Amino acid sequence: MADTGSRSGLWYTGAGAALLVAVGTALTRASRRGRREPGE
Repeated sequence: MADTGSRSGLWYTGAGAALLVAVGTALTRASRRGRREPGE
């Protein structure tokens, strides 16, 4: 049972890391779009 618990914690850590990468990518793209629009 303890093994299952540790795997669950690892899964949450992986999901959290993936979420941070996705949010960072979205913010970077939004920032780049914001810089291009005023130049039009």
